[in-house]
Amino acid sequence: MYYISNCKKNIIIINFKVCYSTFEIFKLNGYIENYSIDPKTINNYNVYIIVRDPIKKILSFYKDKILNQVKYLKVFNQYCTQELLLFNDKDFIISDNYNFSSFLNCMKKGYNDEHISKQCIHYNYIKNFYNKNINIIKLEDLNFNNILSNILNINIDIIKEAHANKTENITINLSYDDELFIKDYYKDDYKIFSY
Repeated sequence: MYYISNCKKNIIIINFKVCYSTFEIFKLNGYIENYSIDPKTINNYNVYIIVRDPIKKILSFYKDKILNQVKYLKVFNQYCTQELLLFNDKDFIISDNYNFSSFLNCMKKGYNDEHISKQCIHYNYIKNFYNKNINIIKLEDLNFNNILSNILNINIDIIKEAHANKTENITINLSYDDELFIKDYYKDDYKIFSY
């Protein structure tokens, strides 16, 4: 997703599970707008991408969409959760036996969704197709709020408090094999974004 700041100077690239919900709140409050790539004008803007450690990104997806929506609420109403049914039986997915490793097995069999897509896809598209320099902002940066506040010219601390992730404090223990799979699957993200 591409957003443009109200000052019309900055384009921000966002992936699902990397501030997407927060940016939608920003949009609803009139702080930013959606942006469609315009080859004639893209060089007039500073371009930023907000990225997240791939392990944290995929765990956030699992906790939000699988644990919260599917296992707790037993709701399969989003495309990302409906697609899981192509790889596992519904009863198995909502059972106690289905875990993070089970989800990764779905990915190994071909499950894919924008929520878990590689962050480098949008980055490479803009960088290679438009030959545009892209500033990388890591969600884990201790100065993240200040950096983003300066780019958007708003106080994001107030807005972020209103949109706290309810599943963020759930702990998922990764097996060695799970971690190896994730690091291999997202190897381009790890390389490009220096994670």
